[in-house]
Amino acid sequence: MERKGQEAAFELFNVRLAVVKFADGALLGYDPAELLLPTEIDEKGVAYFEIRQCQRCDQHFPLTSEEFHAEHERTECPACAPSSTG
Repeated sequence: MERKGQEAAFELFNVRLAVVKFADGALLGYDPAELLLPTEIDEKGVAYFEIRQCQRCDQHFPLTSEEFHAEHERTECPACAPSSTG
């Protein structure tokens, strides 16, 4: 938890394990579902994502590339957003 919110580079990644390396050289393994993963990879292979803060609960959430490029950007995390089926 002390590294929450810090950037790290992927060293190894599969569906069950993401090993990341932090700036201080520390290597840690995570469940990929716990990480904010890139939503787009450019033509040079550089992955990136957009992070926003939910206007309701103040938690951070990633935008997909489609959401980022949409005319109106989402302002609430998926947990707080009104259901489209309701």
